[in-house]
Amino acid sequence: MVNGKTKDWGDKNWCIRAKMDMNDKYKCLRDPVFFRMKMDVPHHVTGTKYKAYPCYDFACPVVDSIEGVTHALRSSEYVDRNNGYAWVQAKLGLRPVTVQDFSRLNFVSTCLSKRKLKWIIEEGYVDGWEDPRFPTVQGIMRHGMTSLALTKFMLENGASRKTVNMEWDKIWAVNKDIIDPWVPRYTAIASASKALIVLTNGPKEPKWETHPLHPKDKTVGNKTIEYASRLFVEQGDV
Repeated sequence: MVNGKTKDWGDKNWCIRAKMDMNDKYKCLRDPVFFRMKMDVPHHVTGTKYKAYPCYDFACPVVDSIEGVTHALRSSEYVDRNNGYAWVQAKLGLRPVTVQDFSRLNFVSTCLSKRKLKWIIEEGYVDGWEDPRFPTVQGIMRHGMTSLALTKFMLENGASRKTVNMEWDKIWAVNKDIIDPWVPRYTAIASASKALIVLTNGPKEPKWETHPLHPKDKTVGNKTIEYASRLFVEQGDV
């Protein structure tokens, strides 16, 4: 298998399974795949140098123990495999590692699957992983999220084992509290959704006034506001 010779079996994609317990209530702990070989698919890093590769269920408990990991933090989708994790370390005489489970953080009406998001990128619907419309860390950072707000939000939620569906309003509210004391205030209307309004009792001639960019912090600077009888507003506000 290591040499990539499968002539005797007549199959180019075969594997080695662990002999555990075929009566285990969790099917993934009966005879899990520990090594597999794919002759026709080169590795994205090593190319065709190696033929066989260890699978997640075998590699993680071995690597974690050897590299000195004391607590393996794993999302709750792997909780059924925890006994298999400990089984590998016990059978190989490795130092046991404590597994700490935590739930996935989901957002309402949001796709967080990397596989599906990758498809959207490859199809050219967005610019990349850092697109501000994407629910990735890079995406929301470009959308205006601060690292301090992201850290505070995660610490407030903690490492719960219960799967929750969060609203985006909450994380953006945390971000607003962080930036509110210093962020400058600007007014803008989207060109695609603007609507022109003409005031019959507005000023005959346009005039400009200087106002602070922040109502409570004059050190932020000033902005110039125009007052006129013709102004643009969002179409939804007409």
